[in-house]
Amino acid sequence: MRVLGYLLVVVVSAPLVYVAVAFALMALPAHRDWRPAPQPVDAYLASNGVHVDFVFPVDSEVVDWLALFPLHHFPLFDGEPQYIAIGWGDREFYLTTPHWRDLRAGTALRALSGTNPSLLHVSYLRDIDQLFQVRRLAISAGEYASLAGFVRARLAAPETAVQPVAGFRYGPNDAFYPAAGSYSLWYTCNNWIGEGLRRAGIRTSVWTPFAANVFYDRTTITSH
Repeated sequence: MRVLGYLLVVVVSAPLVYVAVAFALMALPAHRDWRPAPQPVDAYLASNGVHVDFVFPVDSEVVDWLALFPLHHFPLFDGEPQYIAIGWGDREFYLTTPHWRDLRAGTALRALSGTNPSLLHVSYLRDIDQLFQVRRLAISAGEYASLAGFVRARLAAPETAVQPVAGFRYGPNDAFYPAAGSYSLWYTCNNWIGEGLRRAGIRTSVWTPFAANVFYDRTTITSH
Protein backbone atom coordinates (compact mmCIF):
# COMPACT_ATOMS: atom_id res chain seq x y z
CA MET A 1 0.00 0.00 0.00
CA ARG A 2 2.87 2.37 0.77
CA VAL A 3 4.28 1.85 -2.75
CA LEU A 4 0.88 2.59 -4.27
CA GLY A 5 0.73 5.74 -2.18
CA TYR A 6 4.11 6.89 -3.48
CA LEU A 7 3.02 6.18 -7.05
CA LEU A 8 -0.15 8.20 -6.54
CA VAL A 9 1.87 11.14 -5.21
CA VAL A 10 4.17 10.98 -8.25
CA VAL A 11 1.25 10.81 -10.69
CA VAL A 12 -0.50 13.77 -9.07
CA SER A 13 2.60 15.90 -8.49
CA ALA A 14 4.43 15.36 -11.80
CA PRO A 15 2.13 17.63 -13.89
CA LEU A 16 2.31 20.31 -11.20
CA VAL A 17 6.11 20.17 -11.19
CA TYR A 18 6.16 20.37 -15.00
CA VAL A 19 4.00 23.51 -15.00
CA ALA A 20 5.89 25.07 -12.09
CA VAL A 21 9.28 24.58 -13.77
CA ALA A 22 7.99 26.00 -17.06
CA PHE A 23 6.74 29.17 -15.44
CA ALA A 24 9.69 29.53 -13.07
CA LEU A 25 12.01 29.57 -16.08
CA MET A 26 10.29 32.72 -17.32
CA ALA A 27 12.55 34.54 -14.86
CA LEU A 28 15.62 33.16 -16.69
CA PRO A 29 15.21 34.31 -20.30
CA ALA A 30 17.69 33.58 -23.04
CA HIS A 31 19.25 36.66 -24.66
CA ARG A 32 18.21 38.87 -21.74
CA ASP A 33 20.12 41.82 -23.24
CA TRP A 34 18.14 41.72 -26.50
CA ARG A 35 16.42 44.97 -27.44
CA PRO A 36 13.74 45.74 -30.05
CA ALA A 37 15.12 46.84 -33.40
CA PRO A 38 14.87 50.61 -33.98
CA GLN A 39 13.37 49.99 -37.44
CA PRO A 40 11.64 46.63 -36.98
CA VAL A 41 10.37 44.46 -39.80
CA ASP A 42 6.74 43.36 -39.97
CA ALA A 43 6.56 40.06 -38.03
CA TYR A 44 4.33 38.68 -35.27
CA LEU A 45 3.44 35.86 -32.93
CA ALA A 46 -0.18 34.71 -32.87
CA SER A 47 -1.84 32.59 -30.19
CA ASN A 48 -5.20 30.92 -29.68
CA GLY A 49 -4.35 30.64 -25.98
CA VAL A 50 -2.75 27.20 -26.32
CA HIS A 51 -0.77 27.14 -29.57
CA VAL A 52 1.50 29.83 -31.06
CA ASP A 53 2.31 30.51 -34.72
CA PHE A 54 4.83 32.72 -36.44
CA VAL A 55 3.16 35.33 -38.66
CA PHE A 56 5.08 36.99 -41.48
CA PRO A 57 4.15 39.36 -44.31
CA VAL A 58 3.78 37.64 -47.66
CA ASP A 59 5.54 40.57 -49.35
CA SER A 60 9.09 40.19 -48.10
CA GLU A 61 12.57 40.78 -49.45
CA VAL A 62 13.90 38.08 -47.13
CA VAL A 63 11.91 35.07 -48.36
CA ASP A 64 9.36 34.43 -51.11
CA TRP A 65 6.67 32.63 -49.14
CA LEU A 66 4.43 32.31 -52.20
CA ALA A 67 7.18 30.42 -54.00
CA LEU A 68 7.68 28.06 -51.06
CA PHE A 69 3.94 27.57 -50.38
CA PRO A 70 2.29 28.46 -53.72
CA LEU A 71 -1.33 29.52 -53.86
CA HIS A 72 -2.28 26.53 -56.01
CA HIS A 73 -1.78 24.49 -52.82
CA PHE A 74 -4.70 26.55 -51.45
CA PRO A 75 -7.27 26.21 -54.26
CA LEU A 76 -10.18 27.40 -52.11
CA PHE A 77 -8.48 30.61 -50.98
CA ASP A 78 -10.14 33.70 -52.44
CA GLY A 79 -8.26 36.99 -52.65
CA GLU A 80 -4.73 38.23 -52.19
CA PRO A 81 -2.97 37.06 -49.01
CA GLN A 82 -1.16 39.68 -46.96
CA TYR A 83 0.26 37.46 -44.20
CA ILE A 84 1.29 33.87 -43.69
CA ALA A 85 0.90 32.06 -40.34
CA ILE A 86 3.12 29.03 -39.72
CA GLY A 87 2.98 26.58 -36.83
CA TRP A 88 4.41 23.13 -36.14
CA GLY A 89 2.93 20.15 -34.33
CA ASP A 90 2.06 16.47 -34.12
CA ARG A 91 0.66 15.00 -37.34
CA GLU A 92 -2.06 12.85 -35.77
CA PHE A 93 -3.15 15.66 -33.46
CA TYR A 94 -3.38 18.14 -36.34
CA LEU A 95 -5.27 15.81 -38.65
CA THR A 96 -7.77 14.44 -36.13
CA THR A 97 -8.38 17.49 -33.93
CA PRO A 98 -9.64 20.45 -36.00
CA HIS A 99 -11.58 21.55 -32.88
CA TRP A 100 -10.79 21.03 -29.20
CA ARG A 101 -14.05 19.08 -28.85
CA ASP A 102 -12.51 16.48 -31.18
CA LEU A 103 -9.57 15.78 -28.86
CA ARG A 104 -9.27 12.22 -27.58
CA ALA A 105 -7.06 11.05 -24.72
CA GLY A 106 -5.29 8.51 -26.92
CA THR A 107 -4.41 11.19 -29.47
CA ALA A 108 -2.92 13.41 -26.78
CA LEU A 109 -0.92 10.58 -25.19
CA ARG A 110 0.52 9.44 -28.52
CA ALA A 111 1.50 13.02 -29.30
CA LEU A 112 3.27 13.41 -25.96
CA SER A 113 5.12 10.14 -26.47
CA GLY A 114 7.36 11.66 -29.15
CA THR A 115 6.89 8.77 -31.58
CA ASN A 116 4.63 10.40 -34.18
CA PRO A 117 5.70 12.34 -37.28
CA SER A 118 4.99 16.07 -37.45
CA LEU A 119 3.54 18.68 -39.78
CA LEU A 120 3.85 22.37 -40.52
CA HIS A 121 0.47 24.11 -40.56
CA VAL A 122 0.48 27.00 -43.03
CA SER A 123 -2.34 29.55 -43.34
CA TYR A 124 -2.64 32.56 -45.63
CA LEU A 125 -4.40 35.59 -44.17
CA ARG A 126 -5.93 38.70 -45.72
CA ASP A 127 -5.47 40.71 -42.53
CA ILE A 128 -3.80 40.39 -39.15
CA ASP A 129 -7.20 41.10 -37.55
CA GLN A 130 -8.27 37.56 -38.45
CA LEU A 131 -6.14 36.31 -35.56
CA PHE A 132 -7.29 35.98 -31.94
CA GLN A 133 -4.27 37.31 -30.09
CA VAL A 134 -1.25 38.90 -31.72
CA ARG A 135 2.08 40.23 -30.50
CA ARG A 136 4.44 42.15 -32.67
CA LEU A 137 8.03 40.96 -32.90
CA ALA A 138 10.12 44.13 -33.07
CA ILE A 139 12.99 42.36 -34.82
CA SER A 140 15.68 43.32 -37.30
CA ALA A 141 15.89 42.13 -40.91
CA GLY A 142 18.69 39.76 -39.88
CA GLU A 143 16.61 38.24 -37.09
CA TYR A 144 13.69 37.85 -39.49
CA ALA A 145 15.96 36.07 -41.98
CA SER A 146 17.01 33.69 -39.19
CA LEU A 147 13.38 32.90 -38.34
CA ALA A 148 12.53 32.32 -42.00
CA GLY A 149 15.49 29.97 -42.33
CA PHE A 150 14.44 28.14 -39.17
CA VAL A 151 10.95 27.56 -40.61
CA ARG A 152 12.27 26.33 -43.96
CA ALA A 153 14.71 23.96 -42.24
CA ARG A 154 11.79 22.19 -40.51
CA LEU A 155 10.32 21.02 -43.82
CA ALA A 156 10.79 17.28 -44.36
CA ALA A 157 11.30 17.68 -48.12
CA PRO A 158 13.69 19.92 -50.06
CA GLU A 159 12.16 23.31 -50.79
CA THR A 160 11.86 22.43 -54.48
CA ALA A 161 9.70 19.40 -53.63
CA VAL A 162 7.37 20.76 -50.94
CA GLN A 163 3.88 19.29 -51.25
CA PRO A 164 0.91 19.55 -48.85
CA VAL A 165 -0.89 16.62 -47.27
CA ALA A 166 -3.39 15.68 -49.98
CA GLY A 167 -7.07 16.27 -49.37
CA PHE A 168 -6.84 17.73 -45.88
CA ARG A 169 -7.30 21.24 -44.53
CA TYR A 170 -9.27 23.02 -41.82
CA GLY A 171 -10.60 25.69 -44.16
CA PRO A 172 -10.04 27.47 -47.48
CA ASN A 173 -6.86 29.28 -46.41
CA ASP A 174 -4.68 26.55 -44.90
CA ALA A 175 -2.65 23.46 -45.73
CA PHE A 176 -0.40 20.97 -43.92
CA TYR A 177 3.13 19.99 -44.94
CA PRO A 178 5.29 17.04 -43.77
CA ALA A 179 7.88 18.26 -41.29
CA ALA A 180 10.98 17.02 -39.53
CA GLY A 181 11.07 16.12 -35.85
CA SER A 182 8.52 14.80 -33.38
CA TYR A 183 6.28 16.56 -30.88
CA SER A 184 6.67 15.34 -27.30
CA LEU A 185 6.10 16.25 -23.68
CA TRP A 186 9.53 17.92 -23.71
CA TYR A 187 9.31 19.50 -27.16
CA THR A 188 5.89 20.97 -27.89
CA CYS A 189 4.63 23.21 -30.68
CA ASN A 190 5.50 26.18 -28.48
CA ASN A 191 8.99 24.81 -27.76
CA TRP A 192 9.50 24.93 -31.51
CA ILE A 193 8.55 28.61 -31.59
CA GLY A 194 10.84 29.32 -28.64
CA GLU A 195 13.73 27.50 -30.29
CA GLY A 196 13.34 29.65 -33.38
CA LEU A 197 13.37 32.84 -31.31
CA ARG A 198 16.45 31.76 -29.34
CA ARG A 199 18.34 30.76 -32.48
CA ALA A 200 17.61 34.20 -33.93
CA GLY A 201 18.98 35.81 -30.76
CA ILE A 202 15.60 37.13 -29.62
CA ARG A 203 14.78 37.28 -25.91
CA THR A 204 12.39 34.57 -24.78
CA SER A 205 12.12 31.94 -22.04
CA VAL A 206 14.78 29.22 -22.05
CA TRP A 207 12.01 26.59 -22.18
CA THR A 208 8.63 27.32 -23.77
CA PRO A 209 6.20 24.39 -23.54
CA PHE A 210 3.21 26.74 -23.17
CA ALA A 211 1.92 29.70 -25.14
CA ALA A 212 2.37 31.91 -22.08
CA ASN A 213 6.10 31.14 -22.04
CA VAL A 214 6.43 32.36 -25.62
CA PHE A 215 4.42 35.54 -25.12
CA TYR A 216 6.18 36.50 -21.92
CA ASP A 217 8.32 39.64 -22.11
CA ARG A 218 7.46 40.52 -25.70
CA THR A 219 7.45 44.20 -26.59
CA THR A 220 3.95 44.92 -27.84
CA ILE A 221 0.59 43.19 -27.59
CA THR A 222 -2.68 43.67 -29.40
CA SER A 223 -5.64 41.42 -28.65
CA HIS A 224 -8.54 40.90 -31.09
